[in-house]
Amino acid sequence: MNIPNRANFDAENLELSQAQFKAILENSFDEIFVINNKGIVLYVNEACERHYGLKPSEVIGKTVHYLVAQGYYTPALAPIVFREKKRITLEQETRFGKKLVVTATPVLDEQGEIDFVVMNSRDKTQIELLKQDLEKTKKLVEQYKTEVDELKQKQTTFFEGFHFCSEKMKYCMEMAQRVAPVDTTVLITGQSGTGKNVLAKEIHKLSKRKVGPFISINCAAIPEQLLESELFGYRRGA
Repeated sequence: MNIPNRANFDAENLELSQAQFKAILENSFDEIFVINNKGIVLYVNEACERHYGLKPSEVIGKTVHYLVAQGYYTPALAPIVFREKKRITLEQETRFGKKLVVTATPVLDEQGEIDFVVMNSRDKTQIELLKQDLEKTKKLVEQYKTEVDELKQKQTTFFEGFHFCSEKMKYCMEMAQRVAPVDTTVLITGQSGTGKNVLAKEIHKLSKRKVGPFISINCAAIPEQLLESELFGYRRGA
């Protein structure tokens, strides 16, 4: 979308029509509530239906005293504004149990008298729900952070004492870490002196059998005819 430079606008293009003003107010998430100096509702946007269960056409023309008397909300804010002639903010509760934070701003005429009052109402119940969702999200983030830290700690513990820079060696170590908790046979191959026995000890330390002894046997040093007996015992049926 091409956004024209402000310099290309003329004064006529910068003016909003009455329909545009109304569209802006109707699309406000907050409730906009306007009364005259007699307490009669001149305008309210569609947000009032969420708060009171009334359409704007059912509210406009009514007095705030009528709405309060019918129990649509309490307490009445208008009398305080008419008396104080200054901006007032307080909490109201609707008949549906919604809690609204309402700010009423008086608009004065040239004589300093109230011409009309503009009230902005925000659903505090919705804000509380958003706070609860935020708290849940924070707890979830903390949980994930803890799990990641534990995973890093396990990896650090596993790599402790090992020094390598090869990507293949890193893959080998990560593979060993993954298979360690699994109850399966692991075959480690490699030339003499590459650290197969050390790696085997680390896998044992991370396995479910870590409470048992780690026994290292050099099969090449055992005569072929004695290998079976050495590994499985000398008794018949062992």
